[in-house]
Amino acid sequence: MSISNGIRNLSTATLGAALITLGIPKLAIGASLYSILDLGTLGGERTDEIGVSDINNSGQVVGYADAPGGLEFNHAFLAEKGSIKDLGTLGGYNSAARGINNSKQVVGESLNSSLLRRGFLWEKGVMTELKTLGGPWSVATNINDAGTVVGFSTPTGTTEEEHAVLWKNGQIQDLGTLNNSSYSFPSDINELEQVVGYSDGRAFLWENGVTKDLGTLGGDNSSAYSINNLGQVVGYSDVEYGFPRHAFLWEDGVMESLGTLGGDDSYAYDINNLGQVVGSSQTGKLREYPYLPSNLTEEIAHGFLWENGVMTDLNTLIPDSSGWEVISSWGINDLGQITGVGVKNSQWRAFLMSPKSVPEPGSIFGSLLALTGGVGLALKYKKYKQFNGDFKS
Repeated sequence: MSISNGIRNLSTATLGAALITLGIPKLAIGASLYSILDLGTLGGERTDEIGVSDINNSGQVVGYADAPGGLEFNHAFLAEKGSIKDLGTLGGYNSAARGINNSKQVVGESLNSSLLRRGFLWEKGVMTELKTLGGPWSVATNINDAGTVVGFSTPTGTTEEEHAVLWKNGQIQDLGTLNNSSYSFPSDINELEQVVGYSDGRAFLWENGVTKDLGTLGGDNSSAYSINNLGQVVGYSDVEYGFPRHAFLWEDGVMESLGTLGGDDSYAYDINNLGQVVGSSQTGKLREYPYLPSNLTEEIAHGFLWENGVMTDLNTLIPDSSGWEVISSWGINDLGQITGVGVKNSQWRAFLMSPKSVPEPGSIFGSLLALTGGVGLALKYKKYKQFNGDFKS
């Protein structure tokens, strides 16, 4: 039994009451309320040109935003403690941050001085270009707490293939592709160096040198976005041939649909180590969006939080007076903080949502262990501590 399964077997009311009894505020359970913070911009003229990619357990958020100077260039950013920092480039004019670990190491992509697309590692103010497989470009998509970076690169002598790669100890490793296809795009890596992503039209899991097809919900295509340290994978899959697409949770060989907020499609983008999932879902309602050209009519999409079998619209968890409409949630950390993008006062903005009371991660896990009990759960937690720096004793 995994920690998340132990939690899931409890009713929301029972778990919430138990957490209160143990002196821990409820963490995004039921009607818990969040504060929401505008992450700001880098000062460029296109204030609606901003996106987020990842969040760590310190609430530090990375992404990209329009850079100042009057030209349409995006730069990678790091947002923390109410401020936003331009991480610069590798010498070119564009960059974007894709992942951050709990040591504040940031990875992403940038044009270098030769205007070649290259993966980077940013640490302590310095952006370092990562190697390729011999081809012209590479992209780094995420990094675990051990500093192992995952991404993709073109092999020697071709621009037609892109292979998943690991950067570790200064070396690059080709992870290959699924079914010997020409491409493999990894999106996440956990502390066990399990890698997930998209290859040959399917969500995949790579571990110990083997790439595994995770299947679909019934259609042809699927894609994996995130994996936690318990091996739970989230992403999206066709339910039928083509559409609709549903967010999924894959665990122990089984893929299940997380449903939608009332519309046809949903997409899961991140899962934390408590099994909480965030993403975006259509709601089944139509309206004119003021930030779209000519006020085009589009189906309303909202960010969601899924836990314990229930998908909740994030807009129901923030104050009505906030002025925000949360459109998509891209990341969630182990403290329940959520980052994404939405509309505030008719402008596209990036946000950080935080539970009104955020307990320390160690207190959450320790109390949940006492609550759910069981030798198997305790062993799972012990294993988790061994490879997660935030929970080392």
